[in-house]
Amino acid sequence: MVTWGQTDFEVSRFFSILRTKRLLGFTSIFRQARFKRDLFTWGQIMVPYKRPRIRGFLLFASLLLFFFQNCSVPLSSQSPSFLERSVDLPTDSSRPPSGDSLSKSLDPGYDIIVVGGQSNAVGFGFGEHSDAYASASRDAKIFQLSRSTPLNSHEDLKVIPAHETLDHWGAWSADSTSPVGFGMGFARRYVQTYLNESSERKVLVIPAAYGGTYSYEWDEEIDPLELARGEPKPLLKDLLTRIQFALVLEGEGGKKLNNRIVALLWAQGESDVACFSENSDCHSLVPSPEAWMKRTEEMVMKLRSSFPSHQFPFLLAGFVPSWRGWPWQVASGQNHIDSFKALREKVGEVIPNAAYVPTTGLISNAEAGVRANDEVHFSAESQAGLAHRMYSKFLRLKAPLRDPFTGVDGNGTISNSVFELSTFSKYAGAVGSLKFKGQEILNSYGYGRLFQSAMYKYGMGECNNPIEAGGRSATQFSHSRLVKYSKGETHLSSTVRPAFYILKGEFSPNCPTQLKGPDFPNGPESFVYPETNEFFDDEVTFSKSIELNFQGDSQIIRHEFEVKSQVDFEIAPNIVQPHYSAYTRKLSSIFLYDIPSRQLLPNTSPQGHEVKFSNRPKILATPDGTLAVALLEDRSNGFSPIYGGNVVVFDGPNASPEASTSDLSLNYRVSTLGPRQSLKFVTYVIVGSLEEVQSKIDKLVSDK
Repeated sequence: MVTWGQTDFEVSRFFSILRTKRLLGFTSIFRQARFKRDLFTWGQIMVPYKRPRIRGFLLFASLLLFFFQNCSVPLSSQSPSFLERSVDLPTDSSRPPSGDSLSKSLDPGYDIIVVGGQSNAVGFGFGEHSDAYASASRDAKIFQLSRSTPLNSHEDLKVIPAHETLDHWGAWSADSTSPVGFGMGFARRYVQTYLNESSERKVLVIPAAYGGTYSYEWDEEIDPLELARGEPKPLLKDLLTRIQFALVLEGEGGKKLNNRIVALLWAQGESDVACFSENSDCHSLVPSPEAWMKRTEEMVMKLRSSFPSHQFPFLLAGFVPSWRGWPWQVASGQNHIDSFKALREKVGEVIPNAAYVPTTGLISNAEAGVRANDEVHFSAESQAGLAHRMYSKFLRLKAPLRDPFTGVDGNGTISNSVFELSTFSKYAGAVGSLKFKGQEILNSYGYGRLFQSAMYKYGMGECNNPIEAGGRSATQFSHSRLVKYSKGETHLSSTVRPAFYILKGEFSPNCPTQLKGPDFPNGPESFVYPETNEFFDDEVTFSKSIELNFQGDSQIIRHEFEVKSQVDFEIAPNIVQPHYSAYTRKLSSIFLYDIPSRQLLPNTSPQGHEVKFSNRPKILATPDGTLAVALLEDRSNGFSPIYGGNVVVFDGPNASPEASTSDLSLNYRVSTLGPRQSLKFVTYVIVGSLEEVQSKIDKLVSDK
């Protein structure tokens, strides 16, 4: 018979190790500035006239015009422009890390970025611009799949260095006077996040945009009119061919590469505005904004179904904000531009894993004063800002890439009659959502405040803290490596190589450079921090198994956690935290539950102080007791648990009711852990009314 503790105890050293308030938190500060522009001019370049054949002549004339005009200035190396700083992207201090150890993440190969659409995807941006992410070392990792055009000397289908001007259909040679697009800027940010100089992986951009094209010209069976080079091909078939070619590219000596598609960037729709007028030649093909959306959805689904093992997001760029449609339509009021823009903003509701990229504050070539009458094309500076925004959206999609290091998909949901529990790839398969009777009860405010496991090694607390969902500097993907993941209807399991909470190169004033104290009788042990914290922890693996309907009870979740050592831990103490979960702030009442007497006790000591840690289970509840959550340990491993639980209120510029959370945790003190040794811990999560939770704790204890 298990003997359950009846007394609370002071765990001041334990509390100093965990530093609960800093345990798993991460708060990004976002800045956004808004710019209003009321400029409007009539002239446009490459206008899609009502008769598409006339457009072909204008395309040719426009290309000739570029040879005789020098409309841009050398690139600037100045600091980021206002257009880049104004978007909703983390500040420098909270950006994803540069990837010090990402070279270990995948085998050599190409991460493929596809760029398609019409002229704003090709890049018609003139004028001075700057990119804070531009660097020789970063650009050296970015390549493109070449396309032969009348204006360059490239062979077709060759891997060549990428430049600001990419090899889209009909594109010109890359030089200091050529207009630019957003593809290169996006690729630089991807390298910054995912790759480093020593990584064997590279970025390969596939330029596939064609200026002035309509959505129906991206239909698989329709050839574009008057293509600029060679024998005509359907645009979508050409794109599919190029992607397939890129995926099977080999390395030197025929070495097999692990190539994958990571993003589809799209800027298209200006031409279709002309079709919305009933007297246009293309009205029957694209009669409305809804018809454009349907064609675009079919195009994306065709690409994804052709490469089902590659789960890539689709990012749709907005129009130049001041552009109101083609002049003859504006005069007649037949352009439907407002309804079209509103519909495009909802692309993420129509196409899975897609996002609209807003362009508020960005300007045209005409507004920038670099190309008269060109109101439809973004200026070079705005193209740089658009790249920044596209990458911001890329990081914030709800259904992002699979684990960026292993390719394992950690997105999944299990459910029963009362619970719906979801895990996410962006948290390395950790639980990010737990609904009880349709109500979300987890509070994931700040990256990592979820339902997960952790460890505190060598008495270092957060300074040497491998954690399941990822470190504090992670934003939209975890630094932990998801190794295995599987699930059924009511059960799931996963294994991760956990990342450190604080990574190498990061600073925390709480972290010492030497270990000393009663655990080190022979004097201080050298522990140079943070150089010891590599990208992820080579010393342990974390595995979890989650089961709903434990012993037939729909309101009990069984959470099993296993930590397995790869080395010998000889320095004490190690704190294993098999379960930490943060709940909605509505659960603001905290009780201790005395199992022998079956009584609820206040969460205070005799001196009236809050009890941070106790050997009694803690219960969180709403003030009226209609909803409560508790953790209960299974002592079959012989370790005595330490229960944690409190209300944490985050301060700073983002302080709000949502920036508060109520948390529960189970913790165990483990002095040593030998090589290949593993320890398992079982936690029961019980949810219901306060009365139901007490009753179920009593039943679990009696069953044990």
